[in-house]
Amino acid sequence: MPIQLKRKNGQITPYRNSEYIPAYLFLPKELVDRAPPELQLPRRIDAYFTDWDVIRAVESDLFLELMMDSYAYMVWNHLGFKGLMEAYSGYAPEYMIAHSCGYWVQGLLDGGIIPSVETLYRSARHETFGYVSLEEFHAHLSQIVPAAMEKHHLNAVLQTANEFRCPEDFDRRNSNKKRDFYRSWYHTRSPHAECSLEAERAKRLQEEEERDEDNCKNPFESFPLKFGAPGRKLEDAVIALVNTEQFLEAIDPTDRRILMLRAQGYTLKEIAEKTDFKTHSAVLKRLKKIGEAYEQFNKESD
Repeated sequence: MPIQLKRKNGQITPYRNSEYIPAYLFLPKELVDRAPPELQLPRRIDAYFTDWDVIRAVESDLFLELMMDSYAYMVWNHLGFKGLMEAYSGYAPEYMIAHSCGYWVQGLLDGGIIPSVETLYRSARHETFGYVSLEEFHAHLSQIVPAAMEKHHLNAVLQTANEFRCPEDFDRRNSNKKRDFYRSWYHTRSPHAECSLEAERAKRLQEEEERDEDNCKNPFESFPLKFGAPGRKLEDAVIALVNTEQFLEAIDPTDRRILMLRAQGYTLKEIAEKTDFKTHSAVLKRLKKIGEAYEQFNKESD
């Protein structure tokens, strides 16, 4: 039965989150020091049952979040997963299991490693708890975590999840785990699997980029010297060079940068990334306008 507290108004109600007090006191100092100041709670037991500031902190959602995050961080390397926990989203079974601190706290209780909150309340209220070391904490987890995984059949859950992986399992940040999955999902997952809509869209965009690259008329073919115009006479080349420099000075700085990047051999997609255009198609349209403007400039110069 959960611990009951008599509130300031005289009402007696359950002490929310109190079952995690022993697990909190078992955390290494390195983890407690990372907690927000309001969750760096006293080590003397009676404060958890008499100090209303401490009681409010224990009953807060922030305290529960601290317990889930702290134990997830500590047990991750004992779960047998490869890669960082940050690679997964909150929907991934690995992430949810790691954050299910109830499994690990119950394992510590069953193993007699930490006392129950009832024991603290009845027999240890005037004691002060010290800190366990990280090494000792990990030594206990190396025994507790595999036993809890087997007891609750969590290995089977993870094996099934790994067989039926989906994009929602991964965080928005890039990671090797995510990259390997996407390669499998879009290209080599199964030779008989139907292509997803995302894969079809990515394939179509790639084909469009390649087609546009092949069909894109180089607007710099008639540019002298820098952009190549072999066979010109020296006088013609000098005059054309002067015209080119004048044209470059007259156009918009963004157009000038696109022009130079294209002349250096960058693809439409690469230019889009370097100039903050959303798509390669936008760069293609801009290049066509630059080419038309250059042709008109040459006509006016003649």
